[in-house]
Amino acid sequence: MIDLASLSDPVLIRADGSYLYTLPSVVDDAQMGVTHVIRGDDHVTNTAVQAALFAALGAGVPRFAHHNLLTTVGGEGLSKRSGALSLETLREGGYEPMAVASLAVLVGMSGSIEPMADLNALGARLDFAAISGSASKFDPAEARPAEPRDRAHAIV
Repeated sequence: MIDLASLSDPVLIRADGSYLYTLPSVVDDAQMGVTHVIRGDDHVTNTAVQAALFAALGAGVPRFAHHNLLTTVGGEGLSKRSGALSLETLREGGYEPMAVASLAVLVGMSGSIEPMADLNALGARLDFAAISGSASKFDPAEARPAEPRDRAHAIV
């Protein structure tokens, strides 16, 4: 965990009065009773601030875990702001949700990448000790289902 004394004071509200992600996410998580948060290691510093906010609000502090950063094949970080590989784009491209989730979770781990049947199976396969510390390239081509050879026999 990061020592808050080593950080500058966090900005929670912009000059225009809008909130940054930090405070609203803590309030939402506290209200929903979130007990575990798993996110990219680019949020390690945010974690210390958020843990302090949970405590200040009298809410239980979730257990936090951080995975290696996922990037595009070109090395760009996956980001809602940049729109790189959005879930909406993948959905519109016909990608199966469990294939995308399996790739996102397993791409940074040692071992083979294979689509899991459901989230419970994927959770059982997750091993934080087996996650690489280096960034992993998320290539959606690895999640694309094979094209049926004979369209007449394709399952619709």
